[in-house]
Amino acid sequence: MNIESLASISKSEMLSNFKSPENLNLFILENEAYPGYYESNNLPVDDFKTKSLFLLIQGLDSFHIVKLYRIIFKIKEQLDFDCDISPSVIELYNYQNQAIRLRLEDSKNISEIKSLFEKEGIKFLKKKRIGKYESLIHIKKFVQMEYVEQDIYLDMQDNNASYIALPHVVEMNELHEITMAVKNNNQLKMFDAARCTILTPNGIKDFVRVYAKGGYPHEQLKVLKEKFHQQTNEYIVKNK
Repeated sequence: MNIESLASISKSEMLSNFKSPENLNLFILENEAYPGYYESNNLPVDDFKTKSLFLLIQGLDSFHIVKLYRIIFKIKEQLDFDCDISPSVIELYNYQNQAIRLRLEDSKNISEIKSLFEKEGIKFLKKKRIGKYESLIHIKKFVQMEYVEQDIYLDMQDNNASYIALPHVVEMNELHEITMAVKNNNQLKMFDAARCTILTPNGIKDFVRVYAKGGYPHEQLKVLKEKFHQQTNEYIVKNK
């Protein structure tokens, strides 16, 4: 059956200051777009929309998540351009920072989005310089998964993404090791992996979200499922 749920998507990414075309005086970080996909395959990053921008919020904690979603939905109704807006948490220098994650085609639209959030009482941190920093990022977003076969789903909003249900609960560092083992024992290497956790009627379900440009066809997803299940089971036996 298809799945529609709020999901938590987690992965480690390299962050750095975003060089805004406007002087917004905001603390904005950007990621290196899908480094597990582009860098490992020496491919050029030619699509700004694959990058994420993070506007760090001042003084907002996780208990405001429902209020924040109401604001996000209200703002998206006022925009005349496409923009993916999601709450997120960035682990920066051993602190958890609330942020708004943006994926949009034109960075010049940040100013309008900033103003709309500020009208709703959201305050952002002022500009701050940091060096490149590897951070664990948690993004809260609504996902729609189309069932393909047991433990394999396609993202109904992004044809580059698919999901493979994992046989065990794994932490982020464990998923990284498992993913590297999958790539080292498999011809399918051109993908980026992230952990996706959702709440289902039967409990919490853990997935690996697989990003590949254009998406993988069914037969290749079956191969990846077998490899991820095999490597996850072997990791659990060896380390648990």
